[in-house]
Amino acid sequence: MRKLGLQLFTVRESLKNDVAETLKQVAKAGYAGIELFGPYGNLILSNHRDLLADLNLTVLGGHVGLANLIDDDSLTQTVSTYAQLGATHLALAALPIDQRTGLEHYRNASQICNHAGKVARAHGITFSYHNHDFEFNSVEDGRTGYDVLLGETDPALVKFELDIFWVEKAGRNVPHMIQELGSRLSILHLKDMTRDENRTFEIVGEGVLDFDVILPAAEAAGADWYVVEQDRCPQGELESMRKSYQNIKLRGWS
Repeated sequence: MRKLGLQLFTVRESLKNDVAETLKQVAKAGYAGIELFGPYGNLILSNHRDLLADLNLTVLGGHVGLANLIDDDSLTQTVSTYAQLGATHLALAALPIDQRTGLEHYRNASQICNHAGKVARAHGITFSYHNHDFEFNSVEDGRTGYDVLLGETDPALVKFELDIFWVEKAGRNVPHMIQELGSRLSILHLKDMTRDENRTFEIVGEGVLDFDVILPAAEAAGADWYVVEQDRCPQGELESMRKSYQNIKLRGWS
């Protein structure tokens, strides 16, 4: 059975109002798992573990910042928290804005990811890098930041959580990138893009991305989870996440 999850960043405003009710709505929509972000690891661990069990919602993993990975104590605590939740994945959400250009920034990030991947693996967790579009800009030696990350991280320690909206935004071919990653693809982040000139966020399955090609390519590569994430929700958070799930299910992907 294919595993469909929701990155809770999609419903961040709803979470601010009522965490428990939001989790209930996510489960009711049909999602099998959630991907956490920011403070919601400790919060959900402390207050909502019984609810998650009742809802049969798996904490598949979470997004963390670079600062969480640099300090060994912080890294160990972060990984331990997710391990306690039963998570199997952890991802670097994004590089800080001032570290998104320049070869040395990407080489440094690669080494940090390698170390984080080693610590995560010791706790039974797969560590991944989550992309945006800025990684596809060239750095000093002619490679892109993405090329550096791909080439200078250890394939045994660092996988990639491929965000297909940002791949499309960068002008890259999504199915081709999935095939190139192969077994290094851990999670596929499902987003869609509007058909107008703004090229902004759309309900999954209602935009320009060809999921009838993308989803089978990801399955062939061995993706573990398919996770909906919407940076902005065109029809409100809860309705957008519901419709995105329904559109995926209509393709037989559940």
